[in-house]
Amino acid sequence: MSTEAEGKAAYEAARKDLANALTKRKDIDKQLASLEAQIFSFESTYLTETINSGGNIIQGFENYLKHPNAANRKKYEVTDGDRLFSNSSATYNKSLGIHGDGERDADEVLTGSHVTVSLPAARQGSETRSIDMRRDRDPKLKKRTTNPQNEEGTPPPGNVRKKRRMASED
Repeated sequence: MSTEAEGKAAYEAARKDLANALTKRKDIDKQLASLEAQIFSFESTYLTETINSGGNIIQGFENYLKHPNAANRKKYEVTDGDRLFSNSSATYNKSLGIHGDGERDADEVLTGSHVTVSLPAARQGSETRSIDMRRDRDPKLKKRTTNPQNEEGTPPPGNVRKKRRMASED
């Protein structure tokens, strides 16, 4: 009986530790989402403010030497391709979902929906070898040698003409 009681006590202690760890993880995920949202907003601010003042590190500085006037100023929209810092984070999309949807619970965002992806079957070893063998048999597909020579070991006539021409120019 004492082993059962000890086992139950150990189970309950492990269960409490797991619950504490999960709540701590949720808090850390929320902090990460908040930090990535700040990076996103700072990045947006930087990109929109600097595009009309000569350039930025993403778009370049080609307009730096041009005179700023109203005709040169364009409305600039920040695209996802411009977001170098936000897109470099592996958890950016998940964090954006957590921070952007305040009414949704973090568990709903973390679980997400299942997506089925179908991939083409990989080539079997024999198929790959047969393609390689066909390529090796076809003289057009073979790599050309860097120093082409005929059976006798002499260079082809084109190179001889070039050598003669080079010698005559000297």
